[in-house]
Amino acid sequence: MTPRLRILFVLTAALLASSCTTVDNPASAPRAATPPAAIGAAENGAFPVLKVGSTADEIVQLVGKPLEVTPKPSPEGKAEVWTYRRVVDQQNEQVASRTNTLPAVSLPGAMGAPTEIQYRLVHYTIFQNTSLLMFNGKLITAKQSFEKVANYDN
Repeated sequence: MTPRLRILFVLTAALLASSCTTVDNPASAPRAATPPAAIGAAENGAFPVLKVGSTADEIVQLVGKPLEVTPKPSPEGKAEVWTYRRVVDQQNEQVASRTNTLPAVSLPGAMGAPTEIQYRLVHYTIFQNTSLLMFNGKLITAKQSFEKVANYDN
């Protein structure tokens, strides 16, 4: 794992623990209180990765350029939401897709026609989405969510 990815992993894991978190199934993840002054910490908690007030340059140095930068209107200054997205897990699952009735000879007393279940493969990708609110070039707060995307093979 490259140092940049390791830092991004530590940052996002810590943000998950210290910031508001939403998931597709809200019952599966508790919500944290208002984030503390340090947004994110190393796995062992020895040093903060990002702090409220970190500059845009410091953040780009630590975790790279964001996937998307969205300007937000504000009369008080320049506000932007920086969005990061990374794959955190991939899974495959075989699911039943349909049932076919097989041709058969009907015999007296038989209990119906035989059936065959057809299966197909579903590939799930779980993404971790991280949004950083930047105001006048400094970090204000962060939010994370998880997204599960399903792709079906024929």
